[in-house]
Amino acid sequence: MTGVDEGSVSITVALSGKSRITYVDVTAAVLESIDVIPTTFGSYVAKNITKQFRAMGTYSDDTLVDITGDVIWTSDDEGVATIDEDGLATGVDVGATAITATLDDVSDDNTLTVRTHTFAYVANKDRDTLSEYVVDEDTGELHYIGYIATGDQPNSVVVN
Repeated sequence: MTGVDEGSVSITVALSGKSRITYVDVTAAVLESIDVIPTTFGSYVAKNITKQFRAMGTYSDDTLVDITGDVIWTSDDEGVATIDEDGLATGVDVGATAITATLDDVSDDNTLTVRTHTFAYVANKDRDTLSEYVVDEDTGELHYIGYIATGDQPNSVVVN
């Protein structure tokens, strides 16, 4: 049996001239937990760079729902990073802060670290885009941030 809407329902079972009635109350699923996750690799940004966070809610009926637009977003230290009502965090100054999503007295957080970084830019002439990467200071690895459409320019790689 699957509940379709909230309310009470009686169920009658009949067999060989005998019947039984039982009553079932259908209630709304309740938010049990929230997972705060960045939408791109890593929980770090450079100053003045943004990082999108998503809030995924797990309900008592085992459904997993994107509740990013329903939660209240906060940053424990707005001197390090701010976050808007859509879960978009912006690095302000070097440090670390907890990014928290709260709904119906349920919350979760994820630590966002703001660093100073070197950036790399890669042009893709086939797609007319310019991709931006953060260079990991410890390993030298490139971590993708995003891209912009450029038309037919530029056509080179630059590191600042």
